[in-house]
Amino acid sequence: MSNRRNKRKNGATENPTDAVPAPRKDLIDALSRIYHDPKYKDLTILCSDQVFSVHKCIVCTQSAFFAKACDGEFQQEASTGQVVLHEDPALVRGMIEYLYTSDYRMVTLSLTPNGHTSSNTPLPDASEADDIVADEHALCQQLQGEEAKDSASQLGDAKEYPQAAVDPLSFHILMYSLADRMFIEGLKDQSSRKAEQELNQQLIEKVDQCLLPRAIVEIYSSTPAGVRGLRDIAVRVTMARLAKLNRMGCSGLGEILKNGLLDPVPQFCFDLLVAIMDNNS
Repeated sequence: MSNRRNKRKNGATENPTDAVPAPRKDLIDALSRIYHDPKYKDLTILCSDQVFSVHKCIVCTQSAFFAKACDGEFQQEASTGQVVLHEDPALVRGMIEYLYTSDYRMVTLSLTPNGHTSSNTPLPDASEADDIVADEHALCQQLQGEEAKDSASQLGDAKEYPQAAVDPLSFHILMYSLADRMFIEGLKDQSSRKAEQELNQQLIEKVDQCLLPRAIVEIYSSTPAGVRGLRDIAVRVTMARLAKLNRMGCSGLGEILKNGLLDPVPQFCFDLLVAIMDNNS
């Protein structure tokens, strides 16, 4: 007993395993249980052909979008108790899971017949998207030969996203974009951390010189200019790896940044230049 008192006086902490379970974990476990219980659910989210029943007290307190919908600012939604979302159901399911558990799991995206998820985020116009596709495809052919053609074709139009079933990074990027539209700050933080971790992991594990350019194009085409989270990650990862990329073969990957990204995604060029200047100042 005296040893324990001395440890406390000296500022030492006890072993976390000796402590009782954190109340926050108990609360999250309880919320997870009621998510699967239809009792007391008082709001319906309609998304494509799927229906999600939720509790207003859970979703409205974490999302300004749902709060406005239920507080009467959206007349139809307030009167019917139903909110219609033109989003991918898999992303909506993940969003709801986060609201109840503070985390989400990656599931397969249900792509539309056009091959992309629904999104309200402004994207590049058709001509700009074509430029992105052309530059990306040419770069992959130059650096990786015939094997890169399949990789580049998966990018397709900048308005089309790869399926999350084969690309976890895309899923986290799209989840961040959805969280921004739904005004869920916690989910934005969670998805941005997952996106950065996945991007760094893929750069270590995959020998794909088009990986980083594709990720940057997707990040900048799925987020508004004023939303910095993922864009700052793209710049930070590029800065950290720029020297290494330039030391790799294929006539220098500085050409990738110049031709494949800086022209079709000029905002990335500006952001990267500012970061380089700040780093050298």
